[in-house]
Amino acid sequence: MRKIFVFAFSFLAATYAAATAASAADSTLTPVSFTLNWMPTADHAGYFAAKAMHVYERYGLDVTITPGGPQLNVYQLLAAGQTDMIMGTTMRTLNARLHGIPIVTVASWYQKDATTFMLHPENKAQSLAELNHNPMYIPGISRGNYWPWLKAKFGYSDEQLKPFDSGYRAWSLDPAAVAQGYITIDHPTMVGVGVPNGRSLVLADFGWTQYINTVETTETLISEKPDVLRNFLKATAEGWRIYLADPKATNEELIRLNPQLDMPTLVEGYKTIKDNKLLDGGDAADGKIGVISEKRMSAFVDEMITAGAIAPSPDYAKSYTLKFLNAL
Repeated sequence: MRKIFVFAFSFLAATYAAATAASAADSTLTPVSFTLNWMPTADHAGYFAAKAMHVYERYGLDVTITPGGPQLNVYQLLAAGQTDMIMGTTMRTLNARLHGIPIVTVASWYQKDATTFMLHPENKAQSLAELNHNPMYIPGISRGNYWPWLKAKFGYSDEQLKPFDSGYRAWSLDPAAVAQGYITIDHPTMVGVGVPNGRSLVLADFGWTQYINTVETTETLISEKPDVLRNFLKATAEGWRIYLADPKATNEELIRLNPQLDMPTLVEGYKTIKDNKLLDGGDAADGKIGVISEKRMSAFVDEMITAGAIAPSPDYAKSYTLKFLNAL
């Protein structure tokens, strides 16, 4: 399925951007742009629910959502001022701050990282510690993300690394191999490459605490348009609640905008989000989805410095803000 997304990216990106831009007819609305990290899936459903149900308009916003994809570096777009906000991750934002780029996390819809390691049924490992000798097919960007942490905590070595294949063919042919996945689409991916009985280990279940599915913006937008940002977060939180209550209409909209999706995949994605409490677990268990924790952020930074994943820097304290949490 992910390979199909890669091939279809250019067409769908153009089609979707045109469709979302064309919906803005009221000149009294404030325009704002948001760029996803990938093509539309269940993991982006809150934005699409808010768009389809005209929630953004009720908050005075004309929101243009642009899909991401394998060829798109959303952090570069944000740094260059080509989008107002992006969907990101803690580690990528910390690395941006380390290089002097003033990007800030203002919310995190997922309370646990949905990144997984996909295993063949022959692999009986029950923890990450048991995989420190297996061949590992992970993307290059992850080698500066969770890989140093795995080496420091579980004794992984660079000799395990294999070139990542987004089509998962190499992984599918080696029962000992492990590949990076994403919990909401792992099962359809495994079925698609002929490993229907494979299973996944979620890195977050073994101590990996970065935020993912975050809202990232710039210090400039925070200082110049705080009300726009606050209204965007309010509306998107409402969109997520609409989706959690009943995903049917949002799923239909996702398929309309991205015909490479199908309803069974989206239904399974919704169930996985619910079962794993990606949105409403952890600090969001009291109902305030999108929340970020200063304690968790600080502890994660300290652990990544200790693991050698990032160099010490005072700028990390500026990589997030809690000032918009009252909008959630």
